[in-house]
Amino acid sequence: MTVVVLGSHGFLGSNLTSFLNEDFEVVGLNRENLDLNDEQEIKKVLMGINPNYVLLAAGKVGGIGANLNNNFLFFDSNLAIQRNVFNACLDLDIKNIIFFASNTIYPNNIEAPFRENDLDLNNIDSSNYGYSLSKIVGIKAAEILNLEKNMNITTLVLSNLYGPNDNFDKDLGHVIPSLIAKFVSAKELGDPEVNLWGTGKPKREVTYVKDICDAVRFSITNKVPKGVYNVGSGDEYTIEQIANLIKEILLYKGETVFDISKPDGTMRKIMDSSKFKNLGWASKTKFDEGLLETINYYKKIASL
Repeated sequence: MTVVVLGSHGFLGSNLTSFLNEDFEVVGLNRENLDLNDEQEIKKVLMGINPNYVLLAAGKVGGIGANLNNNFLFFDSNLAIQRNVFNACLDLDIKNIIFFASNTIYPNNIEAPFRENDLDLNNIDSSNYGYSLSKIVGIKAAEILNLEKNMNITTLVLSNLYGPNDNFDKDLGHVIPSLIAKFVSAKELGDPEVNLWGTGKPKREVTYVKDICDAVRFSITNKVPKGVYNVGSGDEYTIEQIANLIKEILLYKGETVFDISKPDGTMRKIMDSSKFKNLGWASKTKFDEGLLETINYYKKIASL
């Protein structure tokens, strides 16, 4: 079976490419060898590969700061990629697609855990508005294609991921890699404190990226029915708890200072993943173990 991973140099895509290579013939495509803004080029490349599955792991992502200041860019970039890939696959009769979205698609003022039917176009988290809207449109497009064109598009909605190959930029990265970079830097430089956005009280569901790769393998090998599925570990921690665990692993003795003038984002982001787990999948990695692996990975690449 041939599986194409679009976005194979990104965080999720790179992990998918290496993980799935043990079970399938994997072709990784990235911006260096495929322009996802060019629908005709996508069709030409995919026609030459003739894959059984296309995994759409490409897209523009970033942390809360980047999203707040670039809503249209995140919306437009992701919408273009999704439209071009869906159209190319439709024209080539490539029916099996796995599309990835984030838990930021859910409203920030509803009771958690979030369920798949909680999507609301009139109630989108303002801190990730452009990105979230593009993903919701992608989900709805997939539903139409499944219904009208007999496509087999499965959408996996992911929690906060962490692990090797993430973007560890202190300002533009997601929660965990950004925290790791800040605390590693503070430890090495001897800084007396680390400043973080918000109150530290928001809770985040954290899932190790290789567990998501396992969920994708599960989806393919078990021919999971098309539709939308939340996929998360169910492990939930406050930002402050995550920061303290990183400090503990690094043996950093400085202070953590929370800048309450900065936004928190959604206060609680945990999903109800029972629909997917009832099919027989479960995450395997304990948070402290995955976090240690991720910190060791970052320390290694940071020293190069």
